[in-house]
Amino acid sequence: MKVVVSILNWNGFASTLRCLESLGQIQHAPLLICITDNDSKEFDVTTINEQYEHVHIFQNTQNLGYAGGHFKALEFAQSVDAELFWMLNNDTVVERDTLENLLNAYQINGLGVYGSASINFKGELMPELIWAIDSKKATQCSFDPMPQRELSDGQTHKVSNVVGYSMLIPTQVIADHGFMDQSYFLYYEETDYCLRLLGQGNPSYWVGSSQVVHEEKGSSKGNAQLQEVMEYYLYRNLFLFLKRWGSARLIGHFIRRFIMRFISANILRKNKVPNLTKKHLVAFYHACLGVRGEYYKPHDYLDEVTKR
Repeated sequence: MKVVVSILNWNGFASTLRCLESLGQIQHAPLLICITDNDSKEFDVTTINEQYEHVHIFQNTQNLGYAGGHFKALEFAQSVDAELFWMLNNDTVVERDTLENLLNAYQINGLGVYGSASINFKGELMPELIWAIDSKKATQCSFDPMPQRELSDGQTHKVSNVVGYSMLIPTQVIADHGFMDQSYFLYYEETDYCLRLLGQGNPSYWVGSSQVVHEEKGSSKGNAQLQEVMEYYLYRNLFLFLKRWGSARLIGHFIRRFIMRFISANILRKNKVPNLTKKHLVAFYHACLGVRGEYYKPHDYLDEVTKR
């Protein structure tokens, strides 16, 4: 099975090199590796060419977000008739059997979307919001969270969604049903995609035996202003997602959490709760208006340093 790996880089070159190094331990042929730079301030093509001469490099002239950023690698995968497209965050480190276990699950279950579990650098399983499939209708999400004891048992579970840091998609699925909605720009596009595919008879599979080490917030760590921009997209897209997919119960749950965070941080002044800023409120307002795509440009906040 020909597999194309797509790694998206945005101002995280050291993480990208670490991810590439970890891919070197995977023994699978043919495995074609693509790196797409999403208009970073610094991206060292020479270093990659010298150390990883077989890697295919693409460079976007603007930040196209998550789904848009992966698109050139997807076009490459289609041009070489790859059977599988593996989207991998650059702030992940794969294990020797990460891909092998995804492929085993695919060979058993067929067309669908396959996701890995993530652990932190301490080896602890990171909690993920994975929803079960409705027991009465196999093409709908129940919005009932999968218990962590099930997600950590090392087995493969048929679920409604997986997470985009490690996501294996058969190119036949993309040919039949299209790719992710690029208008999200950042966050929730993979969840939206999984639910759309589920509705068309292609479920997702949580492959507990396939693990990656995931750093999280690799591009924004230590930059409070940039983290606020990222949270704008997180909040806006959450509410856009809920407008499209959420049940009344789920919408109410997240709105209550949003209100309680606002009260705790800005009225009760609880130090452990990050303040809600103007960008968070703009996010909610934009979601109500249906604003999509890039609004705040993350690139503009790279040099901002603030302390809380």
